[in-house]
Amino acid sequence: MAAAISLALTFLALVVLRKAVASRRAAIGFALGILVLLLFLITYYGLNALTGSGIDESVLFHLGAGMKGATVQDFTAVIAVTALMLVAALVAAYVAFHVIRARESDTRTRVPILTGTAALLAAFAVNPTVLDVSDLAWKYGIKSFGDGSRVPAPPEYIAINTRDVKGADKNLVLLYLESVERTYMDAEIFPGLTPNLNALEREALSFTDMTQVTWASWTIGAMVASQCGIPLAGSGAGSDEFLPAATCMGDLLRDAGYDMTYMHGSSLEFAGWGTFYESHGFDLVEGADDILGQLDDPNYESIWGIYDDALLDLSARRFDEYAARDTPFGMVLLTVDTHHPEGGTVSDTCKDIIYADGANPFLNSIHCADHMAGEFIRHVLGNPAMEDTVLVVMSDHLSRPNSVWDTLEAAERRNLVLAFGAGIEPGRIDRPGTTFDLAPTFLGLLGADTQAMGYGRDLLGATPSLRSTTENLDQLLEEHWTFLSSLADFPQLDAGIRVDATAKKAYLGTRFVKLPAVFQLDEDLRVRDILYDLDDGTKLPWKLLDMWYGDRFVWVDNCARVGVFEGRKTKLPAEFCALAGSLGSPGLTSFPLSDEVPLRFGNLKSVFEHVTPDQAYYDSVVGAFRDNAFLIDADVMRSVAPSGLVGDFVIRSSGGSEAWESWVVNRDQGDMVYVERGITLLGLNSAAAPVKIAHKDTCAWGGEFQDSDVLLATDFGTAIDRTSNEYGAFVVVVHSSAVCGEVDVQLEELFAGTEFTRWPDVQGEQPYVAIRAGNGNITEFLGERNTALALELRDFLRQDTDGTRPLVLREVAEPEGVQDVRELTMPPLLHANPYR
Repeated sequence: MAAAISLALTFLALVVLRKAVASRRAAIGFALGILVLLLFLITYYGLNALTGSGIDESVLFHLGAGMKGATVQDFTAVIAVTALMLVAALVAAYVAFHVIRARESDTRTRVPILTGTAALLAAFAVNPTVLDVSDLAWKYGIKSFGDGSRVPAPPEYIAINTRDVKGADKNLVLLYLESVERTYMDAEIFPGLTPNLNALEREALSFTDMTQVTWASWTIGAMVASQCGIPLAGSGAGSDEFLPAATCMGDLLRDAGYDMTYMHGSSLEFAGWGTFYESHGFDLVEGADDILGQLDDPNYESIWGIYDDALLDLSARRFDEYAARDTPFGMVLLTVDTHHPEGGTVSDTCKDIIYADGANPFLNSIHCADHMAGEFIRHVLGNPAMEDTVLVVMSDHLSRPNSVWDTLEAAERRNLVLAFGAGIEPGRIDRPGTTFDLAPTFLGLLGADTQAMGYGRDLLGATPSLRSTTENLDQLLEEHWTFLSSLADFPQLDAGIRVDATAKKAYLGTRFVKLPAVFQLDEDLRVRDILYDLDDGTKLPWKLLDMWYGDRFVWVDNCARVGVFEGRKTKLPAEFCALAGSLGSPGLTSFPLSDEVPLRFGNLKSVFEHVTPDQAYYDSVVGAFRDNAFLIDADVMRSVAPSGLVGDFVIRSSGGSEAWESWVVNRDQGDMVYVERGITLLGLNSAAAPVKIAHKDTCAWGGEFQDSDVLLATDFGTAIDRTSNEYGAFVVVVHSSAVCGEVDVQLEELFAGTEFTRWPDVQGEQPYVAIRAGNGNITEFLGERNTALALELRDFLRQDTDGTRPLVLREVAEPEGVQDVRELTMPPLLHANPYR
């Protein structure tokens, strides 16, 4: 509703402002305001399509934890629609400018301008992106994460003071079924969808009124809630420990002598899953990379990692192995096939198992999950070890947006929780609970007397759950945020910083973090958050530039990266360095770090004694920092040709469906030329802007794009032959992707006659840059898929090029009454190839 109101107000503003603004600058300002509003709405659409609840805590979590280990293949429809909406927004802003701008003859008054401005401000006020971000900022923005301070626990939080679970002597098997909530078992809504789970529920103790709370609506949040009894505050991605101040079920069972195992079908790096389990009592933690080599077919991979039939088959064998031992054990498993939005990763086991007419891929995936879970559950139940084992099957969280989202939202949604075991009487527990209550409940089923744990209460005990006694549990948790964030317990700088260059780790006392990293500090120099170079598309230099200019930080990274960002002319004598200070204050200081000698806290403290952030100073230096950030991680190619070569260029090639920008910059002249999707050949001269000579949209997804700025419609070999006298060097740059699936892109024909050789190795969504230097040297670079490749090129251009451009480039009719073409100043173009 908020999105519709914001859009309606934006349209109203456009109508009111029609031909009302005489100033070109003011009209541009209104058009940009409309563009920003539309971009906010598009952002909300894209994120809401993933979360189902707009810009929520899961978005906030992944901004810090990154997306490494995730896949975008299941979200192609959302990405495509978002891309089309972005194009439409740009067109709308262009149209808005022309609608708003008044002609000289138009009658203008101030009333439409004031009314239109008010409508736009109202549109901003009700924009769902603004509302959600403001809500998150109000809840969490002014509070520190894990700064090491000891915050008293609120009375609702029950701490486990001693890790003693006397009485727990049964094995535990905990199976999380990705997004398979209880609602799918409702025969009136989805008849026949989950026949196995429905039948097995009659043999289980079923908890029928399980809801989820803030910070538990995605997998890692749900795991923390169900195993630790707390909401997820902070993350362990990149750190040595995940919520080290929290006590979780795995900690208690390990201390009770259990062998603990976690098995999961996707990457352990995503969201810090691996770190969480390694930090909380698990001896063996295995993800997709570990499991693949154990399969009969190591190439049996899904878009998320391991298909569920392979994971559950291996888990069943692992259970039989553990069951034959005398040591108590715990196994935690997580499936992935039913991940939103499509759930189209159906295991081979279910090739002939479809739901209804098979028209809905997501329901087919749920139906398949029911079949595979049923087989695994019956296998475990059939083992004699079940006399001493508790098997719990549960949804990790409620489903997120998918193809049956509207149907789910119209129902009374609950999580699935089924418990099996000797001595566990089948039946229904209708007491209201949340995922917080599961850890003490599971421990109780194992035989321990754990009535409460964190915010959880044993649903089989006498103590009522917080959900049944608290009017607004989410609000209560928000009020406890300072305490909860202290459980992240980040390592502190008191003992200084020591690096292990080989392991790429920074040690802070006995704790460590993976490098590179930025430590964000509060006024007392306590670490309140840690940023990492995660695979989320944003590198540390840009994260620094996104911080408030007065924020204090210590950035530990490769000295070359730090030096480029600083604009340092001399190289620091170490592999790793620390940059300390504030971007908005003079006195940023670099420290070379060695493996033997730590950087002492006193040295850092002396830097921050002089930090006085100033907006004017920041404005004077931020441009240089941004320019330098473009060069971070750039490969430097310096020609070894005879003296006389010149040039200072930066080239960026971006790969992927979400590639941002690819361009060529002449730094001597300050000229930047952007390249379009596909492959572009450019000619370079030291005293001129790069010139696009030839281009081919080799993928032509959605229709071939024709770059109107290119000079020739030929293959690259012909183009180089015809223009070689006019340019000091040539480069070929790929933007987005050079090859796409089954499309015959005819690269052999495009590169015919050139001396480039690595183009056959180019894969889809892979950056590629090829350089033909002025001395004839050929250098080619291939980047990693779905990343950007940056090159800094110096001294590679020939200087003795012709300074004129041919009069006729294409056979086109010359219009009458135009200036003689010989009188026009035109960029240089080449003719022959003197060094081939």
